[in-house]
Amino acid sequence: MNQYQDLAFVLFYEEAGEADRRYFLFTQNYGKISLLAKGSRKVLSKLAGCLEPPALVKVVWSIVHQPRLISAVEEELFPVIKKNPAALSLFLSLLKQVDEWTILNQAEPQLWLLLYNVLWWGEKNVAHNPEIIEFLRYYFPAQLLKITGFAPLLDVCAVCGSSQSLSHFSWSKRGVVCSLHYQKGDIVLSKKQRKILQALFQLPLSAFRKPATVKEILKEKIFLQLFFTKFTSLIKSDIM
Repeated sequence: MNQYQDLAFVLFYEEAGEADRRYFLFTQNYGKISLLAKGSRKVLSKLAGCLEPPALVKVVWSIVHQPRLISAVEEELFPVIKKNPAALSLFLSLLKQVDEWTILNQAEPQLWLLLYNVLWWGEKNVAHNPEIIEFLRYYFPAQLLKITGFAPLLDVCAVCGSSQSLSHFSWSKRGVVCSLHYQKGDIVLSKKQRKILQALFQLPLSAFRKPATVKEILKEKIFLQLFFTKFTSLIKSDIM
């Protein structure tokens, strides 16, 4: 019998029959996997408690006729996040994004590390700095797009390559454009907004430790919500 083990984040689960569940996990070394957990819906099941997302667990599974979960041991259950409804809602949405942007059985080490860092950062900071919930709503998709190769061009004009007079963002060009090349439908982009986008897409999480930095970014919350909603939707329409 082939057995495997790895650290994994629980993405979500589905009911499978009267007593079973199918868990979708994002592992450190194997990427997203799908495992059938026999008997996990039973009242006395030891598996269900540590597999409620968000959770980081050490899992063992086998592959015979189909991948099957053998055991799961908790590493971190993120109790602070789970006690905060707003934080829990956010992190469940981030796990959903991971599921949407990954395929089964393909290792994604950069994305796994991003998810690891974001969840730990949230667990340690959300209680005394609730604004990071809103901040991560924009930081995570920015980094996810970067990792998957779909980050927008933000440093030079997407048409001519100039770094001067970058005044608009072009949805069709997937990047900033200068005052000579913007077209109808492009949105005006202030220097501050472009700087914030550059920070979200290019800087590590450690660059945002100061609450003042997060607060300054969230002053552009309306713009960021518009940008990420539309830009992510456009990228998905291109590839899905």
